[in-house]
Amino acid sequence: MKEEEMEVRVKVTPVLRQEWSRYVRGLSPWKREWLSLRGGGEGGCDKGSGGVFLYSESLSGGAGEHELIVVLEDWDDLWGWSRASLRGVTSEGGRSVVHELSDDLGSDVVERAFLGWHLARKFPHWKSEEVRVPELRVGGGGQVGADRGSFLARVLNGARYLIDAPSESMGPLEMEGVMKDLADRYGASFRVVEGEELEEGFP
Repeated sequence: MKEEEMEVRVKVTPVLRQEWSRYVRGLSPWKREWLSLRGGGEGGCDKGSGGVFLYSESLSGGAGEHELIVVLEDWDDLWGWSRASLRGVTSEGGRSVVHELSDDLGSDVVERAFLGWHLARKFPHWKSEEVRVPELRVGGGGQVGADRGSFLARVLNGARYLIDAPSESMGPLEMEGVMKDLADRYGASFRVVEGEELEEGFP
């Protein structure tokens, strides 16, 4: 079986809140009814819906339409993209699930999408359970924005880890190791002040 046949593809559709009613009117009657029953009627989205809707026709079987619809306050709405990530799926029926974003949105919007998507989950290294993030892809020219957003998310999640890590797993030596790894990775200079030098220069 080809790799693409082993994937379930979910289309990610962002909709600005002020354009929601017009978007819903353009849908099929069946899909409008489906959204309405879940708090996403033509009159607006209920707060209880969270502004994210996972529409799927037989997701486990891989047949039919699969779509993740996310309502955004504006194109910079990182929290909206994070909510979408939390509703995303990592696997279904033994098949990997890929969420696909259109590159027609433009590089800046794609960057914000990938940033918000990957900020939805922290990565607690001190926990044994692996934290998986649903896969998000974009085609064509959108890859530049995707790379930027993913990089920023890695940096921010790294800072989160340093802040949230318990003291027994992030002491001075561990912090030194993290900083050295970062310096080596990005070609930065790195120096540790310790021993007599620290005693003499410490205020």
